[in-house]
Amino acid sequence: MSSNWQKAYSDLKDYVSNNPQIKITQGVVAIPADYRDEFYRHFNAVREAFVKEKLPTIFNEACELSSNYNSEAEKLKTTLSLDEIKTPSVLNWLLSDPVKGLTRPVFDPLFDLLKGKLDPAGFEFQAAQAVGGFCGKSFKAGYEKWVIISLANMLSPDRALALPWDKIHEECKELQPDEKKGFFEKAVQKPEEIKTLLLGHEGQDPSFIIADLIIRSNKMNSYVSFGADLADASWTAKKVSEAKEWIKLRELGNIQKPILNWPDMVIYKGARPQDIGLVADFSRFMRPDIIVECIGLASGDKRAKLEKIKRNYDFFKPVLGSFVVNRHPLPEQALKEIFSPATAAQEDAGMEDKPLDEAEEVKRNIHFLDVGFDPSKLAPVVDALFQQKEPAAEDKK
Repeated sequence: MSSNWQKAYSDLKDYVSNNPQIKITQGVVAIPADYRDEFYRHFNAVREAFVKEKLPTIFNEACELSSNYNSEAEKLKTTLSLDEIKTPSVLNWLLSDPVKGLTRPVFDPLFDLLKGKLDPAGFEFQAAQAVGGFCGKSFKAGYEKWVIISLANMLSPDRALALPWDKIHEECKELQPDEKKGFFEKAVQKPEEIKTLLLGHEGQDPSFIIADLIIRSNKMNSYVSFGADLADASWTAKKVSEAKEWIKLRELGNIQKPILNWPDMVIYKGARPQDIGLVADFSRFMRPDIIVECIGLASGDKRAKLEKIKRNYDFFKPVLGSFVVNRHPLPEQALKEIFSPATAAQEDAGMEDKPLDEAEEVKRNIHFLDVGFDPSKLAPVVDALFQQKEPAAEDKK
């Protein structure tokens, strides 16, 4: 056995063989408490060796993402005196400890190898597939969170607010599909000062779509909110802000047809935090000031992603345009093919049809930013917010 992971696996098998009290078969897994720590020391060494040896690009990208995210997160925590910035648990595995995050998906394939269900080649294939599936979503989600906190840091924030997600969720009973018709009306609570920032809500069927974070920008003397992890809402807000324009998503009374494609992130600017806290209810979506779309992986179907960016721009019509933030540079030819002047029928994304004339098709205000992990390259997004004329923030308290 020449490779590193196989050497580590040989050590693990030797440990199991030398301690017959440990029983691992296709029907039984029994690891007595006295042997558990040492067993998992060997077990985890195999998983780590496999990821580092067979998936070095993924491992290096995970470490880079974690380092840059945590650097910006610590800066924001200090500036706003936050106690914690929380992300969904699966994403937190990756951001807090890339090694543990990447090796979690290898757990079941490695036990299947020990049980004889897989041979080494089968293990390598299944483990690589499991890690790749985990990384595809987590890398993109992590990069989106890095973009949010990097932009917030650039805006010189001096207040952090959010709508009280826990209170909203407590009031939202689980609805059956035929109950999701928007007839349940509820007043939306006002944003509150926060000490814990929640970037993403996991395992929820949302009543409303709300901004993850609202900051007061000392630099602009205005409030800015960031909404991500967008999904379909089930309730209708009794009152929405009259300071912003609202886009119709669907008719009240229709069974909720899921919208298949949402922008990665929407940004709003306003004089009052209560004007930019609610992003959407069942039938309405606040017209974004800015859409931010993120492309976080070097590989993948970029053409499909670029088509989605175009559709989102056409439907949501962001006031200040869309910004596509790239972790890796995009090929110029791909951009030319997607964003040519030629018109095309709008693809159905689950939204009500909004036909465009040819002039609108040509004049899309979409900007591509090769950012990587350099926050300064997000400056065009901040500059666009500065250009928007909004009343000054009403208060600082």
